[in-house]
Amino acid sequence: MMKVRKLRLKLKEYLNKSNIKYCEEVANKSGQDLIKTKDNMTRAQKKLGVSFKDYCENDFYKMSFDEQKEAYEIIAEEREKRKEERARQREYVISLVMEETGWTHDFALKKMKGAKRRAGISFNNYYIYNFHEVPKNRQKNAWQEILNKGKEERESTLIHHKVKAEREEYIEKIMQITGWSREVTENRLRAARKNTGCTYKEYYTYGFFNLKEEEQKQMALIACSQKLSEKYNVNRLFLSLIQNKEKSNRYFEKWLGRNWCVNKKVTFEEFKNIFKHTDKVVYKPLKGNRGIGVEVFDISEDRIKSIYDEIAILPEGVVEEYIVQNKDMLKMSPKSVNTIRITTISQNVSENKKESLQVSFLYAALRIGDGVSVVDNFHSGGMTAAIDLKSGEVITNAANLERGVFEKHPATGVQIKGFKVPLFDQAIEMVKEIISEKEVEGYIGWDVAVTEQRPVLVEVNSYPGVVLLQTPYSHEKKGMKYVFDRFL
Repeated sequence: MMKVRKLRLKLKEYLNKSNIKYCEEVANKSGQDLIKTKDNMTRAQKKLGVSFKDYCENDFYKMSFDEQKEAYEIIAEEREKRKEERARQREYVISLVMEETGWTHDFALKKMKGAKRRAGISFNNYYIYNFHEVPKNRQKNAWQEILNKGKEERESTLIHHKVKAEREEYIEKIMQITGWSREVTENRLRAARKNTGCTYKEYYTYGFFNLKEEEQKQMALIACSQKLSEKYNVNRLFLSLIQNKEKSNRYFEKWLGRNWCVNKKVTFEEFKNIFKHTDKVVYKPLKGNRGIGVEVFDISEDRIKSIYDEIAILPEGVVEEYIVQNKDMLKMSPKSVNTIRITTISQNVSENKKESLQVSFLYAALRIGDGVSVVDNFHSGGMTAAIDLKSGEVITNAANLERGVFEKHPATGVQIKGFKVPLFDQAIEMVKEIISEKEVEGYIGWDVAVTEQRPVLVEVNSYPGVVLLQTPYSHEKKGMKYVFDRFL
């Protein structure tokens, strides 16, 4: 105790209280003494500009100096982008106030800064609530009144309306299927939510109205996925990377198997050269999900310039060579690239004072397009079916979020249950290789497409969810919560 006290006193000479806290946290996690930890953190701060907070929260103690430098560049770049976006937003709001009042830019800025300093009124709220009409000596009281009222209004409008709309939608659907009265439906929904924590959507999609209480408890729900994410996805730096498609593509480029670029960062000549061996490209927004905003473009020679111009003015995103999938996957649903979702949990485990990366495969699912959409995304009308992790064979019928069950694909007639996913063992090996080579830790979903030659990585998901596995089994009244329980 005396040694620790002395070390703390020594550290206080040049560290403030918050830095001591981060220093101690890193020392506890790394097993180093406080002085050595302080020296390492101070070195990173002086040479790279890394704050003690960033060093601690992003586990910089695990990295070499060069890795720290690369990681901090990513953090700094993200911050700079956010700063620039805030500056753009601020200028836009100033221009709106100028338009409303006829003030000059400098006068509007002075007035808005004064309101922020006096009453904590943001530039956005200054414009929204017309504070240019409120005398400066009344602005503080006026803002407090809005805050008191606003809190109540936000709860009773934005959030409440969203929840109410979803609730109404699924109450109607459940009443139609079951023939129950509204009162019975609401009572049973209330009981199931208390019993399991299910959402209205889960109650409907998983057919809770056909299940006993104990059967309901065995269903894998959103809450299960949230707990897994909170427990295992603690590396914020890695999560930030994979949520940005440009950075993710660069990081995992070895396994992409296709050419790509960023729409805002290439000239027409570069674009033409990158995609000279393909006649189709896919555009994906930089931070989109669930297939939202994804577009496929035909770039045959007579159209390539007009398509380049069209893509160039879209929000910043990646443009990728269209994946030509394996002929067996193509037969299933030719309109979209049908993919495999492989979900893993990987974590460092200590054995005999040695750390090793332990990888567990939770499930695999086949994501199939509906035959109309260009994406196979489950939330965009697609279907899902479970795959046996050992054999690569589809072991359930396909199902969608509207409780549709399909023995055969509705558009192509291909038998789904029993379908053998081509090159599945290679897909599993590819995921193992990525996790090992990149030392990936966390609860991650890997979307993989299969070409004639090999599996390729489509994208990486930091919140893979449980719905792709539970949905096809729900029609068999089989809960899949047990798959995840051992990791919670």
